[in-house]
Amino acid sequence: PIGPDRAHPEVVGILSTDYVGEDDRVNSSDSADVDLNGNLLAVASQAFNEDAFAGVSLYDVSDPFDPMFLGQVWTGGTHDVQIDPGWPARPYVYSANFESDDQDHGFHVSIIDASNLANPVILTDYVSPEPQGEDELAFNSAHDLTLLVHPDTGHVLLYVAYWDSGLRIVDVTDATHPREI
Repeated sequence: PIGPDRAHPEVVGILSTDYVGEDDRVNSSDSADVDLNGNLLAVASQAFNEDAFAGVSLYDVSDPFDPMFLGQVWTGGTHDVQIDPGWPARPYVYSANFESDDQDHGFHVSIIDASNLANPVILTDYVSPEPQGEDELAFNSAHDLTLLVHPDTGHVLLYVAYWDSGLRIVDVTDATHPREI
């Protein structure tokens, strides 16, 4: 038969996300999560040390056997990544920056404008209204994300597992002004 044998899948290629050096576990990144929407693949990376890449990388997977790197944005460390369900009309990617020590974006959800795939930029952040834990430890940190479109209102809702701060539901219909509901 022509095509893949779904009963016996095989690994036919590996997308390397060692952005610093091949098999360099000291300076490389840990790919913590991926999301796919159409031909856009987003990869979340947490760094093993301060010299490694930590953020979101974007790929065109039109040819799944030869993904093409498009661009990336630094967040200081991304644990979970989600592409907006309205992609590409809504060119947003959401990054849960759980293990990030970035002073501007660490522990938050960064909303990334990926309208220029070669140069995605952080548009804004959603921050839980509760303060960080004792000694600024990551007790109140965005960990996991899910995006859904409300069936009645059409609003784009971001569900954030915000560690000790619990579940947060954020209306990101206007991505420039995320609003907790």
